[in-house]
Amino acid sequence: MGNNLRIAYFHYGIFEGGDNNGWKRTYNLAKGLSEIGHEVVLFTTLDSKNRENISKNLNSSCLEVKAFRDFVPNKLRTGGFSFFAAFLKVIFLIKNKSFDICICDNVHRPACLIPAIYLRYFQKIHVISEWWEYFGRGGIFSEMSFVSKSTAGLYDILFEKTIRKYLCSGISAISTLLAKEASLLGFSEDEICVLWAGIDTEVLAYNENKLDHQDTKINKKIKLGLIGANENEIRNNRVIFDACYELRNEGMPVEILCSGNLIIKNPELKKFSKIINVLGWVKYDIFIKEMSDCDGYILFQDNTLRNQARFPNKFGDYLGMNGFILSNCVGDLKFFVEKDMGVIKIERKNDVKIFLNDFIAGKNEKRINKEVLKKNTWTERSKTLSQLITRFV
Repeated sequence: MGNNLRIAYFHYGIFEGGDNNGWKRTYNLAKGLSEIGHEVVLFTTLDSKNRENISKNLNSSCLEVKAFRDFVPNKLRTGGFSFFAAFLKVIFLIKNKSFDICICDNVHRPACLIPAIYLRYFQKIHVISEWWEYFGRGGIFSEMSFVSKSTAGLYDILFEKTIRKYLCSGISAISTLLAKEASLLGFSEDEICVLWAGIDTEVLAYNENKLDHQDTKINKKIKLGLIGANENEIRNNRVIFDACYELRNEGMPVEILCSGNLIIKNPELKKFSKIINVLGWVKYDIFIKEMSDCDGYILFQDNTLRNQARFPNKFGDYLGMNGFILSNCVGDLKFFVEKDMGVIKIERKNDVKIFLNDFIAGKNEKRINKEVLKKNTWTERSKTLSQLITRFV
């Protein structure tokens, strides 16, 4: 059999559901697999606004999306508990017995599990699972309400690892921590790959002029970017917001551009309105243009087991926009500091103030080499995934 495969790729959440249910990561990996020659059918579930199944090609004749209807509330669909859609997928698979391998972005939730079981035991093809979130104790479970812990949380504890161990042939992990968890389940080194978030080639292409600009200059103002901003993100990045607020009061022209419909209700955080410019939810080309105009980006996370186990998609966007990234470097982000890829490790408010004062004076203007960035695109991540899946065909 040749290297070009027909792949059944299952997304556990809803069609175009955004970062919170893994759509962006799954879509970019599926798109990347199609761009390198594989024929990919991406299966997902429709939200409650759509009642007719969707079948269409996206971006490439080799990437087809099939989205199926369901009857449960959107919250259950987003969480992968769309049983009716899962059975519709199985019916489709019965009629189309032509796949070489199966990939699931969250195999233990029913929307992926039911069709994966059919393909593994009835069509005798291998199942590869993504592991991009830690669902059990210390992960999402620890942040759930009592009701959620008693239902979806208990389900995750019982099946997150068990299903991967007994159903899957390989694991694509989002972090080294989850790769280690996979090895503890009995997967060998050849059966595991680590796939961090990648750079969108559209973002990279737009920023080519910026990538070529290496000259040191004196900056008249500083604009920082924060993707997907909400009050919780402000709390996570409080060190940077406090530093920028003080610098503004000291006379430095600094602002933070926030994408998303940020509304600040907490009285303690309202003072930051002075330094925040809200972009809102805009078309993707406008988003790229506006966010790429920032000098740098901010990415702080609480040092929890969940954050150590995952890897933020927005980091790939920040890399592609090729500004500096101020971060406390939780989890695998520390490797990007070691690789000199524009990540500045920040621990204290004073660290931020020193760095930004140096920046506005014309220091710290080094950009990442364009060729280095090209090695971190979603297409390159998909090549790594392709190497994993071809071992089982």
